[in-house]
Amino acid sequence: MRRAEINLEILYQTATRAGAVLWYALKTGSATASCVSGVKKEMMSAKKQVQQDLVVATKQNDELVRSVLRLLLSEINLKEIELGKKEEGLSEEEIQQVVLREMKKRVEAVEQYTRGGREELAARERDEAEVLKKYAPEQIGDEELISIIDDTIKKVGASNISDIGKVMRGVMAAVGSRADGSRVSAMVRERLSR
Repeated sequence: MRRAEINLEILYQTATRAGAVLWYALKTGSATASCVSGVKKEMMSAKKQVQQDLVVATKQNDELVRSVLRLLLSEINLKEIELGKKEEGLSEEEIQQVVLREMKKRVEAVEQYTRGGREELAARERDEAEVLKKYAPEQIGDEELISIIDDTIKKVGASNISDIGKVMRGVMAAVGSRADGSRVSAMVRERLSR
């Protein structure tokens, strides 16, 4: 077997073992902290996943994926330096924030290129956003977000739009990187203006 095939086989076996352990724990209701942490140890970090996917994209000569992943790794490395975490690396949450920031840049670029009549560049940015979506956290649904917003409004005692700062702090602490700030802001404004 070639080295790449061996690495992919090891990756597949590790992911399969980790998934099986987690599935069994969730199915039987015995998902304890030690069980989940054991699964986490077997699963690779997001940065290592990006690095491995970059190697695969390079071997497959996939220019789009290769360029997006190189840029993503560069941004992750810059964030590590900025936060002084070059040795230990970023947490998964911090990496997800970097990914979301890069996705947001692509979405804004699509809007700008579309307004400027540059559909070919807008299409490229959309494709890059799709590549990044694989590494982004799953976004929270509207119903769940509205529920969190309503709970936070009750908790902080917000009654009008001037309380938006209090509500935003509470909601963003609850949802973390699972919802875009502009989306949350629009929904909070809508709920507070009722």
